[in-house]
Amino acid sequence: MPPPRFSVRDIQQFIQLTGYIIVVTTDVPCHLFMRWTLQNPRTHKDPELKRGAYFPERVRFCVVEYEDNEQTEAGDTLTHTFIKLGWPECQTRYFYFWGTVAGEPSPSESPLFEKHFKLPPMNGPYYAQIDADPWVLWLRRMFNGAPYLVTRSHPDATLVPSSDTRYVAQSKLNANYFLIDRKPLYFDTSVIPNDAFIYAAVMWAQTDYIVDLEKDIHIVSAPDLHDPPVLSDYGYVLSRKDKEISTLLTPDIRHVLRCHWKINQAGLASIDKEAKTKWAMLTIDDVNAHEPVNTIEGIYIVNEPEHLIVAYYLPS
Repeated sequence: MPPPRFSVRDIQQFIQLTGYIIVVTTDVPCHLFMRWTLQNPRTHKDPELKRGAYFPERVRFCVVEYEDNEQTEAGDTLTHTFIKLGWPECQTRYFYFWGTVAGEPSPSESPLFEKHFKLPPMNGPYYAQIDADPWVLWLRRMFNGAPYLVTRSHPDATLVPSSDTRYVAQSKLNANYFLIDRKPLYFDTSVIPNDAFIYAAVMWAQTDYIVDLEKDIHIVSAPDLHDPPVLSDYGYVLSRKDKEISTLLTPDIRHVLRCHWKINQAGLASIDKEAKTKWAMLTIDDVNAHEPVNTIEGIYIVNEPEHLIVAYYLPS
């Protein structure tokens, strides 16, 4: 059986304040790695026997000191994203792509690319404060008699008005009765100019009640939520909440907390400057598929829109 192969059909770059986001498209699903170096690879020519004939002029590249970076997408994909930030200005990097197909190493490699980072002149910074859409319903999974993993992975969900429940939590009512509450977040980020270079963002939420301060709340990308939202695959974890106050003394003591989530580079890249940015809030145990052990584990959100502050530059 011949070894699995792939070919690069397209490569795009999106300049950022400190580097590039590089997106590669291949002809077959595969999992790619970017192998890059600061040294201009040496070239040499080797003879190659191909279909009974020798070809003495085949050029090979010799990369000695390098780093390998994995694509951000999980599994085999046709589109492969590499977030290459922290790239010093006027630095040149040389790179190519290699990978696996269905877990098997592929003999295929891309051509060698050369990229020099030079940031265009910028104006700013500018700031945009965007309130979340208040009409977005909460999502709850609840199946009496079903194991936790069945409940968590089920495609259906109950849409809950914010006046009824505002938990981001997991609950265990009995051996096979679980509640999983999540908060969709829709921000109309089309107010940000399309040519803006986003360099930072923070999301704020007002919380009334925290049941278990050891449980972090995550913001995740949710581009597959619809209008109205339906529960689906929430994608990758973007950021983690910083710990705020000391542990609660008893479950009856209520605190007013202003929690913030500093969005990381993957999150910044998911901000949609042409439409709505769709995220969601989940507990860390929900993200990691850890079955809850208590009646409720999570936080209670005040019934007011969350807001997102985005800082950006504009080209001169």
